[in-house]
Amino acid sequence: MKRKDSDIEFYRETIAILQQEKASATAERDALRVEIREMSESHRAEMAGMRQTLESLRMTLLEQTETIKELTSQLSNARAQESLNRGKRFAPTTEQRNLLNNRRTDTRAGEKDDFDGNPPSTPGAASAAGNQPANPETTRKKKKCAGRKPAKEH
Repeated sequence: MKRKDSDIEFYRETIAILQQEKASATAERDALRVEIREMSESHRAEMAGMRQTLESLRMTLLEQTETIKELTSQLSNARAQESLNRGKRFAPTTEQRNLLNNRRTDTRAGEKDDFDGNPPSTPGAASAAGNQPANPETTRKKKKCAGRKPAKEH
């Protein structure tokens, strides 16, 4: 087979077209590599920025957590103090407490009233000897007055 000039020309054109396509593909590939490299560098810079932002947010969160713990502690202390103050504010005074707790009967006044000049031989012998008044009305009055301070006579 003999090659013809037209065949050779066809092959040359085809080779030229393929070389142009190869050159354009190589240029496109190089452009994509550059673009990918730039994107990668940009991504690294963004990731570094995000890491710094994340670290600053973490530190802020820790500080706020500590602040919340301190404020919670102060609030619980304030509530405890308030309940203590409320107890003190509405509690009876010491004088009132002493008066309420003083339920001991004033036996000395009764002993003075029952004294006939002879000292009793044993404690409580005055009441056992029958020196109590026979009138039940006066007995009730003594029972009602037991524990109270005797009235001052003028």
